[in-house]
Amino acid sequence: MSQAHSNIRSALMAAYQAASTGLDTAYPNKKFDQPSGDTAWAQLFVLTGQSEPETLGDKGEDYHSGILQINLNYPVNKG
Repeated sequence: MSQAHSNIRSALMAAYQAASTGLDTAYPNKKFDQPSGDTAWAQLFVLTGQSEPETLGDKGEDYHSGILQINLNYPVNKG
């Protein structure tokens, strides 16, 4: 993973954590024990797109597209 993708991923995770959802959360590439019973929980996915050059030159910048997908998991008839 490039440094840019790592920085973007870190910023997205920090923004999610700042939202304080109160849900147990499964983060990408981290151990997670799924709650049992009537406990709601979230699962995060960072789906990266293809990077493309936006500016030219030695200090050119790239455009990084992608999606932060948040799956919200609620017990049947409870969410």
